[in-house]
Amino acid sequence: MARKIMKDQTIDTELLYAYSKINNLVEVDNFLNGPNSADIQSVADKCYNQRLFESAKIFYTKLKSNARIASCLVYLKQYPQALEAAKKANNIRTWKEIAIAC
Repeated sequence: MARKIMKDQTIDTELLYAYSKINNLVEVDNFLNGPNSADIQSVADKCYNQRLFESAKIFYTKLKSNARIASCLVYLKQYPQALEAAKKANNIRTWKEIAIAC
């Protein structure tokens, strides 16, 4: 309701985090595909730290952060996709994480 009245980064950021926290991934995806002013990086990091890896994966995909996408995919046990993301990231830390997980 507040989002209809005024566009504010704090409101968008917290709404996006709330959708993630209740695991409403459809709304997260719809929100990201529409116009918004949310701080996606901070929400992605919060979700990652709180082990909400499905949501974090969506955010990092939007941000094109392949290293973090690979990390989320490892925790989600989606190893083939994690390997592909690690190839795109081409980061030593990411390769170590993938190697240990596999």
